[in-house]
Amino acid sequence: MANANLKSLTDVFVSVVAENIVSYLALTDLIALQGVCRMLRASVQSRLDYRFNINIFLKDFIEDATAFRCELGKADALIIRDSALNFLENQHRQFKQLDLLVQVGRKADTLINYLCVEESYFTLPEHPGTAQLHGHASALSERTIKLGKMSFEEIHVTTTTSFPIHALLNTCFMTTELNFATWNKVFSLFPEATLARHKTYVLRELDDDFGTRLAQFAHQGWTTRDMLWLKLAAHKPCGVGSRRVGDTYSVSISVTPLIESAEMTPDFVVEHAAFDVLTEETTITKRRSVPQYTCSEMSIYIRKLESLALRHHFTVGQSNSDSWSKFVNERLERWAKIELLKIPRTTRGFDVHGPSVPMGRIFRRPKGWDYADDQLPVWYRNFQEVRQAEEKHSSGQAHTCW
Repeated sequence: MANANLKSLTDVFVSVVAENIVSYLALTDLIALQGVCRMLRASVQSRLDYRFNINIFLKDFIEDATAFRCELGKADALIIRDSALNFLENQHRQFKQLDLLVQVGRKADTLINYLCVEESYFTLPEHPGTAQLHGHASALSERTIKLGKMSFEEIHVTTTTSFPIHALLNTCFMTTELNFATWNKVFSLFPEATLARHKTYVLRELDDDFGTRLAQFAHQGWTTRDMLWLKLAAHKPCGVGSRRVGDTYSVSISVTPLIESAEMTPDFVVEHAAFDVLTEETTITKRRSVPQYTCSEMSIYIRKLESLALRHHFTVGQSNSDSWSKFVNERLERWAKIELLKIPRTTRGFDVHGPSVPMGRIFRRPKGWDYADDQLPVWYRNFQEVRQAEEKHSSGQAHTCW
């Protein structure tokens, strides 16, 4: 009995000490500790659950955080910029406004209407004109709608002509911006630089828009001394090359409290938004004979993945011979042809094997159409396995030749 009581007291002591220790650790340290120390996993998870209670984070702006998160999920909207970074860094005192990103149209209108009707926000006067975001292909237009309350809280809703994750990755100025939260998860795409070292790499040429964006982050302690250029940096960034949002270079954490909902877009859609982190020597070959261009030190390259076989929005990077883009497009093309062949030719009106097969979302797919979205995580794992096998084979051959 005495031994049992002693063991119980020891467990309590270890738990209290562990809780005290982990309370001082940065997010990246917590995740590393959770992976290597089994005894502290419960304490670390408890700390993560507390730190990433997004309902507490939203309480200064939202009366019913659970209902708001459901609306956020239905709209496929993101919490972005200094709001998301603030949440990851756990610095609530510097939290000035809530920044949201949503696609223009029905989803944006529904979300804004909810905030006005259910959360008592109203539209604040806005500056005339539409800002053009930087993009690799056609420019994406955005409009920021500022909502306010009598108690002076503000929510800035940025609407974009593209879907949110594509717009965010296609228009970011620096790696610090690549932190965001969905209705149920929070992501950091460059956590080693952003969260562990408080540094940011430049992704665009310096201009007035860049300065405006940097000034926004200055309120959270991000200054010129925290900016790194690839040529001059002592530490090279982790995560250069082919990437996706939920890869091993990213931090992806489920927020609390958990909300069960079958209406939302599956997590794997955002987590398999693929892109390329390019450096100065990387040359991009665009399709349709568009001239090549070279990146300036470091940049993000991203394209929409369009196929009749997909229900949701996905993205890819470059379309090289050994790329994920080529790998997945080959499979989607075959999938779409099979589904098209199920439709009588007299109904569909075109030859599946001919040049006039509709692309993207032009063709109205029948009710029984079988979508391939759930196969993308499987195909991505297959793609990684194939790449690893090829690299292993290549290195083996090189060793033999040596």
